[in-house]
Amino acid sequence: MQNASNLCSTFAKCKTKGVSVSGSPSYQGSSHVALADAQGLANTAWSFAFVPVCDRPLMNAIASSALLCMNNLLAQHLSNIAWSFARLLVQNAPLMNSISSSAVQKLAAFGTQGLVNTVWADAKLVYVHAPLLEAMSAAACHRVVHLRTQDLANLAWSFANMGVLDIPLLEAISSASISIITNFDPQALSITAWAFAKVNVCALPLMQSISAASIRKLGEFQAQSLTNTSWAYAKLGVADGPLCEALAGAALSNLSNFTPQQLGNMAWSESTLAIRHEPLMSAIAAAALPCMWQFASQNLGNTAWSYAMLVIANSPLLDAISAQARRIICDFRQQELTNMAWS
Repeated sequence: MQNASNLCSTFAKCKTKGVSVSGSPSYQGSSHVALADAQGLANTAWSFAFVPVCDRPLMNAIASSALLCMNNLLAQHLSNIAWSFARLLVQNAPLMNSISSSAVQKLAAFGTQGLVNTVWADAKLVYVHAPLLEAMSAAACHRVVHLRTQDLANLAWSFANMGVLDIPLLEAISSASISIITNFDPQALSITAWAFAKVNVCALPLMQSISAASIRKLGEFQAQSLTNTSWAYAKLGVADGPLCEALAGAALSNLSNFTPQQLGNMAWSESTLAIRHEPLMSAIAAAALPCMWQFASQNLGNTAWSYAMLVIANSPLLDAISAQARRIICDFRQQELTNMAWS
């Protein structure tokens, strides 16, 4: 098993260095996993997740073995296994519960990266373990100045995605982020803005810093980062004129890469801040028509509501929204129906 674990790690490291490999290791069965030591289990899980290759029988075997030797798993093993299952979106409640409980007991042994990875894993799998979150929050507040930009963003995202409002932690993240905001890449900037908006915390100095940094790097923003940032400022009611104008211009150049949800969210953001950017709204309508059949009920409601709020009558768009709404009328929630009717 140790040789197999080492082989997996080698393939994963080849990928890290950009080395092309002709194949990837795979287990024909899972019997060897029971013989693995703690390091072998963690290495194997991490390697398959990093590539990524989701071998569910293998991951289930790793989970079973990890549960049996949980007391022997070190902090790094715990975080690596949790991260691996989350990266591959493999749900295993008994494993995550055991890892979370063990992590609370071994918290002092966690490095900053391990802290963030473990919380991120719980958030990615939407597994809320209150004692772990409380312990991780307290530990992170003391170590936040040592976190990298992506770790700061991921920590904020993790708590927000689980719907946990932790003001002391958010204040610590905000303060630490402002001091190094110029080092944030587009994804970290947009994720941080989204996280604060998701829990309705308007840290204005942070939002101003994110705005200034985003404008300088807007050419690097992809569709998801553009819509996340626009949505965050709209959700918080922060009408930052220069940023909104810059986001609209960048979105115009990238609309072909937007999903139906992103098109709807972009329109919603513009209308929520009462920004009538007609070139953008016309372009959103043109981009939405060919993929209207993919619009879900919320996307339809948001889009119709947005154009109505801005008093923009686009007949082809409204006809297409109406036709799609009739096809999926059973999927609508009450508020979505109300928005559609009002629009």
